[in-house]
Amino acid sequence: MNDSRELKALSLLSGIDEDMIDEAQNTEKITLIQKTKKFPLMLAAVITVLVVSAVSVTAAVQGYISHRKNVEHEYTNPAFVDELEKRQGQPIVAQNKHLRLTVDSIISDKMYIQATATLEGLDEQGKEYISKHLCLTKADFERLKGSAHSYLPHMVTDIDGADQAVRFNQGADLMYGQRGGHTEGSFTFGVAKAKLMGAQTVHVRCLDWDSIGIGQGLDDLKKGIFEGIEFDLPVQTNFDTLTLAADTRYFYVSEVGFYNDLGGWHDDENVVIHYSDGSEETVDLDHSNSFGEKLFELEKIQSVEYMGTTYIAKDIEKAESPTATQHPEA
Repeated sequence: MNDSRELKALSLLSGIDEDMIDEAQNTEKITLIQKTKKFPLMLAAVITVLVVSAVSVTAAVQGYISHRKNVEHEYTNPAFVDELEKRQGQPIVAQNKHLRLTVDSIISDKMYIQATATLEGLDEQGKEYISKHLCLTKADFERLKGSAHSYLPHMVTDIDGADQAVRFNQGADLMYGQRGGHTEGSFTFGVAKAKLMGAQTVHVRCLDWDSIGIGQGLDDLKKGIFEGIEFDLPVQTNFDTLTLAADTRYFYVSEVGFYNDLGGWHDDENVVIHYSDGSEETVDLDHSNSFGEKLFELEKIQSVEYMGTTYIAKDIEKAESPTATQHPEA
């Protein structure tokens, strides 16, 4: 679904004030799998499996993208996907007997985290669920976009110190994928980091929109077919962010997008980037600032002009090392 190219960083990064929902009960043990790259045949016989039985262990490791075609559907620049693969940990997988959910990629800078995920049917019930909710054509997208949330697992996390669960932004994209013997769908989910209150890892639970009926709301959501599908999502940054200032106001440029402290964006305004070599670049907010279109070279940015104000480059917050978490298998 190429409409996902219209998923602008601006709309996601502007700090949408999501509704909050009550914590759902955790009633079923979960199965979590950490995928690893295939090793050469001569080494395959000596690979051992490490079972972690009591605690989660986090280690710095370069990962890979499990369902690359799905990630490239969302981020349409192959060079960007290549760079993304270098900056993340191993894919995270959680499953039950019906469905398998794989977090294929994570984009995380100072202000926002966004992930792409693949959902696969493991039995007839799971495949039927995905097939029912897939959006394959532009006509499907136009027909269904008014009720986009109904076609995705609803992702929530519980944050220490927060009164209610935080839910992820998902409404900007519908589930994309393929029907057939190996039915699968892919989607994105993300959240402003301010809502995560400094957490370095968040535990994500999946709720089923099919579990509620007419007249019911977010508080009535249940796990449904996603019973047991939950996982730890690392929040550490893997893309740098440049802070620019104009008096007491701030503007931020990460390697993947823009942020401001104005509380929103004006689509009829452009951002003009002034580089240290004297050149400049005008970015059309309505078309040119989508995740996956390009990487901004922060070290070369001298200032940014937006709505008549010039913001001067101050400092760059560097990305942290990619991480992968080995989870206990319950």
